[in-house]
Amino acid sequence: MKTIAIDVGGTKIKYALYDGSLKNFESMPTPKNRKDFLLAILKIAALYPDVNQIGIGLPGIIEKSGKILNLPNLNFLNNFNIIEYFSKPGFDVRIDNDVKCYLRAEIKKGLGKKHKDFVLLSIGTGIGGGIVVSGKIYSGQGSAGELGHMIIDSGKDLSFYAAGKTLKKFDKKEMQRVSKYLGYALINIINIFDPEAVLLSGGLVTNHLKEFLPAALKYARANLISSKAKTTPVLKSELGEQAGVLGAGLLFGPGSGKIKA
Repeated sequence: MKTIAIDVGGTKIKYALYDGSLKNFESMPTPKNRKDFLLAILKIAALYPDVNQIGIGLPGIIEKSGKILNLPNLNFLNNFNIIEYFSKPGFDVRIDNDVKCYLRAEIKKGLGKKHKDFVLLSIGTGIGGGIVVSGKIYSGQGSAGELGHMIIDSGKDLSFYAAGKTLKKFDKKEMQRVSKYLGYALINIINIFDPEAVLLSGGLVTNHLKEFLPAALKYARANLISSKAKTTPVLKSELGEQAGVLGAGLLFGPGSGKIKA
């Protein structure tokens, strides 16, 4: 069964055809208004006229009905029901939070296959997160895992201090700042969840991991409360930039925890 798999980010839309594996992986800049965004999705769908299934990962909080509650970096889609919109021309659409799509990919195809309990921190234009307990995605009442919004300092959250959108030069000074605040985040994540592993994904991880992770780990491990927690593996996802697209394709798989109309 074929699915048009789409991962929507703050700066790029990545997409491919999924039929058990990804084919024709491509990307485009994320449009800056609703009209152009919807047109972009339709143009992607038009590449595969014989496929009516579309899986979409979106960076924010979404209701089971398909209504988008809050996309901090794409707020022109807030209060819009994307499933209803695309069902009118006959598409079967399933959507989920983008990091939950990453989690789905990790569980089925990535490092998550080796761990029953882990936390994923995705660091891109914004910062997202997800939690897996006993091999299943933990959603709480629907929005669990929004780790980018943990308050770090002076009422400001992790995304305010360390997301890709805060970086201008990617120089040593800025990377030191990212290291400090991601160190704070790792302390909180490991102290609270005591996971088997923490996985890292996202554009900043793909392109700049070596510049910020060693210092972040050094700071975190010096401040963890459990001696065993100090050895918690912090691992880069092996799925790379295709993880979100793969997870969007898996929205039509069995046990996917999908959101659909």
